[in-house]
Formats: sequence, C-alpha cells, structure tokens
Amino acid sequence: MKKRLALCLIVLLVIVLIFSSGCTRTVAKINGNTVLAANRTVAVILDMEDYEGEKSDLKVDFLNSKRMKDALVKIGCREENLLIKQDNIDIKTINDCLAWLEKNSKAGDNILFYLTAHGSYIEQELSWNTTFPNEWKKLNDRNRILIIDACKSEKFIHRSEGDKGEGISVSSCNINEIAWCGLEEEGLPIIGNVFTYYFTDAITNRKADINNDKYVSFEEAINFTNQSVQTYMKEYVFAVPEFLEGYHALGIFPEKVKSYPNAIIKDGIEGELLLYKIQ
Repeated sequence: MKKRLALCLIVLLVIVLIFSSGCTRTVAKINGNTVLAANRTVAVILDMEDYEGEKSDLKVDFLNSKRMKDALVKIGCREENLLIKQDNIDIKTINDCLAWLEKNSKAGDNILFYLTAHGSYIEQELSWNTTFPNEWKKLNDRNRILIIDACKSEKFIHRSEGDKGEGISVSSCNINEIAWCGLEEEGLPIIGNVFTYYFTDAITNRKADINNDKYVSFEEAINFTNQSVQTYMKEYVFAVPEFLEGYHALGIFPEKVKSYPNAIIKDGIEGELLLYKIQ
C-alpha cells in the first residue's frame, strides 16, 4: 500500500512539473540579447486623429495604427492579441487598455503600448504624467514596451519612482521638438506620422540590421528610423519655405542644428531586444 501511494505521489509530482514547465514563459537569449516572443506579445494601439476645440485634426485615415498593426503581425504577433482604439481616447480609455493588457498577459510576457496624438492632448486631456506611469508600474513583472509618437513626446516616457521592472520606452522626438504628421493636401511623399512610417518599416528591413547578425533589434530599428526621419525632414519638409516658417513661428530652427528631430530611447532590457530574424 505504501509503495503504491509513493508511486502515485511520484507520478503526480512528475505531471505537475511537466505542466508547470509548459506554462512558464521563458525568455530566449542569443549572445546576451533578448529575443522577442512575438506570439506571446500583447499590444495596445491607440490612434487619435479627430479633436474638439482649437487642436487641429490629423486625419490620415488612421494610417498610423494600421501600419503599427501590420508591422506587429508581420513579425508574428497574433491579431487577437492586438487591441486597437481609434479616436475618442480619454483617461478611461487608457485605464481600460491597461486593464486589458493585465487580463490578457502573465508575468514574463511582453506587453506593448503605442500611442499617437497631439502632445498637448496627451499632457492635458489625458493627464499622462500623473496617471499613466503609476499604472504602468503595476505591470512591471511583464517585459514592457512603450512607444509614444507625438510632439515633445520625451516628456511622456519617464517611469514613476521606484519602477525597476524591465522594459523599453521610446519617444519619436525629444522634449523640445515637434513630430511631423504628413497630410495628403501637403503633397509630400509620406502621409501620416513620419516616425511611425519609418519605424514600422525598419523592424523588418534588412538594412536596419546594422551589425549584420541576421536579426533586427529594437535598438537598431530606432537608430535606422532616426536617420531616415532626419533625412526625410531635411530633404522634403524643411525644403518647403512655408513649413520651415511654421517651425520658426514656434521658435524652432531645425536648419541650424545637426539633426532634427531626435527619437529618445530608454532601454531597461538586458542586451538588445531582437524583433525579427532576417529571412
């Protein structure tokens, strides 16, 4: 009887160990770099185009959220793991999206939060820096990726005090810069946010594989995006006197600096974050 009981306990223990190992979300490493498990990545994509009051509309048929969605699917993210919200974004929307991320992910999973809107809207209507960082901190047992594409967006990627969890935060420009969203009536090559346009291309672009290791990392994608955006702005946007004068009216003189704008990345992940393996 005792032998049978001991055998049963051993079998039960083996089953538990097998089940537990199958449920654990391990993080793959290559040469000290972290590999993004795209099929275990949950993402929120928020895209604001229509504004009330004095803020100008940025209507580009939601190309920014479409490009972000398509890029994530291309690297292996599942569509059912993507939550997309377009317009009517308020504080409740942000909290609901964070709750959705928490509900649909586990400790060790990857979660991505992308937001594009007027920087002034993020700061004022969304009260970003007094609400988001503390809620984001509660998810610090996940591998977090935050991408903000907006004017002066560096001010929106700061962590709350005591947040030591892993993650990457990126802004499309620094705290004093203006991000560019191309509108169809302007007649320039790129419609939509220039940063999002180049970033969503970079993550699967072999030219972004700067170290030629057959992987495009998040860090490489941002560097490639930065260079592409700066070249585009110089050759197309700042070459139009009307657009350049608009910057001057804001006290900004991009033609007098070496590079403009400058994406900011705050990286808290060990090594680089590998997004895509070049085929």
